[in-house]
Amino acid sequence: MADQTITRGRAFDRFINFSDAITAVAITLLALPLVNIATPQGEQSVWDVISLNSGAIWAFAITFAVVGTMWKSHARVFQSIQGYDHPMFLLNLAWLALIVLLPWPTSLYGTSGNSVHQSGAPLAGAGLFYWLVLAAISFLLTAMSIHASRTPGLRDEAEMNPHRGGSVRGAAVRGSVFTIACIIIGIASLFAPIVAEWLPLVLVPIAIFTNRYQRKQLRST
Repeated sequence: MADQTITRGRAFDRFINFSDAITAVAITLLALPLVNIATPQGEQSVWDVISLNSGAIWAFAITFAVVGTMWKSHARVFQSIQGYDHPMFLLNLAWLALIVLLPWPTSLYGTSGNSVHQSGAPLAGAGLFYWLVLAAISFLLTAMSIHASRTPGLRDEAEMNPHRGGSVRGAAVRGSVFTIACIIIGIASLFAPIVAEWLPLVLVPIAIFTNRYQRKQLRST
């Protein structure tokens, strides 16, 4: 009965293509604030321009890496299923909405970073807003993964194996840790903006640790 509510075939292909296209456009728009950076004036060098806009450049680099990682995880989820149901549609639509919104908080975060480097005064709340959006994106992606794993008929039969439970636990842990990390970085940006700019580097060991945890869960189930 549940299978009758799952959309498959060409409609599912369009669903995936639509998601990929929106993500591609959003990740392209991230570069617009950099395109609008003024060229060197007077005795300024290119390095002076880069220094004055280091906040925007750093925000672009972080966001590009995060969106790329999120898109990879999104692709893994949809490679393991044979269609989508209404809850998956809504979760994916909400995820796409935040992906489309992301260039805006990224621009605010970059402007705040520029302000910190030039005057020491950040744009109040810009960092928190930016990291909360990333936290929500991570949370929704985790919710999609868990829903796909637990919904009968949604996943490919080849994926319905004893390892599913371990995969779900691993995905839940990874998504939860990333979500919490983003919230912590956002809060830190309110009190120590310069320190908070470097905190995203901790996401690298977190990713390594959570990936190992997920592999361990898969072997133990």
